[in-house]
Amino acid sequence: MTPASAQSSRVNALAGVRALAIMLVLFRHGIEAITSKFEIDESSRIVNFLSNGWSGVDLFFALSGFLIGYHLLLRWPENKADFKPFLKSYAKKRSLRILPVYCAGIALAIFLPDWIYQFPSTDITYDLLIHSMFLQDYMNANFIVSLWSLATEVKFYVIAPFILLFFKDKAGGYFLVAVVVLMVLILYSQITTLLQADWTMMYGHFFWILRAPFHYAVGGLLLGLGIALLYVRQGFPKWIVNHGNKLSFAAIFLLIAVLSYEPYMVDGTHWIRVLGVLPVVSVLFCSLLVGAIYSKGVLNAIYCSGISRFLSGISYPLYVVHMLVIPLSLEWAASIAEFLVLYFISSMVLAYLMHRLIERPFLRVKDRF
Repeated sequence: MTPASAQSSRVNALAGVRALAIMLVLFRHGIEAITSKFEIDESSRIVNFLSNGWSGVDLFFALSGFLIGYHLLLRWPENKADFKPFLKSYAKKRSLRILPVYCAGIALAIFLPDWIYQFPSTDITYDLLIHSMFLQDYMNANFIVSLWSLATEVKFYVIAPFILLFFKDKAGGYFLVAVVVLMVLILYSQITTLLQADWTMMYGHFFWILRAPFHYAVGGLLLGLGIALLYVRQGFPKWIVNHGNKLSFAAIFLLIAVLSYEPYMVDGTHWIRVLGVLPVVSVLFCSLLVGAIYSKGVLNAIYCSGISRFLSGISYPLYVVHMLVIPLSLEWAASIAEFLVLYFISSMVLAYLMHRLIERPFLRVKDRF
């Protein structure tokens, strides 16, 4: 097996990581819906963990940062004269990957009957303009709230090639140190902003002021990019390469401990503590990502299993559409079990249809570039 094919085989294990990310997000929004209608033990550790499924977005960020860096570095032009065509091809590929499902999700949100889904937009023209410029991480995602992260990712896609242009000939460790320093500065800025605001701010205010904006959310994406630099250059220490399973299990154990401790993204929580948890979660997810890449045996088989590949394959449309089915699922459900069945089945069916009818045809076009 050549080094390139070995790397490709290892990256296949990230299907399980992507599957975990989307399931965390689905459980987060599912728990929010359940608590609005049904009584549950909100002090339960399991409920705490599921309500902290917002962290799935941070896992997506780490994964996106890695995959963007990995594929860019594998295709990086040898001659400077080829850099401009390389960027054009990259832009076309990213557009074909992101825009069709993104636009389809917004169209569904707008044209679905109100008895199925009602979005909070009071000015559709204004919000369409905001979403067309991918500014909803700053200006509110008033069609589907989960689309805020797409705005963050798109901004990262724009800057990633230029970051690599500067760092590709430098040691990957230097880049990771620079990212850690940046994350410390981000945390300092967040805490300073929080201290100047109302400590008892509601979750919605915290989210749009200190969580969603690109300049606060970019840390995980950059960490993933740094991991890609180390991975492509085979710069990880041998003890990591040889002990991917141990790294995976350690990361999973610590993530369960942190995410089941308390529900962080709720009204009245201790926001300073939340700001400290965010970078910790990003680092742990990056450790999980590296562990998955170097996993072996049964654990690697789980990461690469059929269910992992299925969920990974529909994860993007599933992320976009799952919130559209929550209101009707909640209205029709007479119990928590009925809601979960309606929610998960309708989400996955709609996502699969969008994948087959919209996402996959454009991915075939993308592969030609």
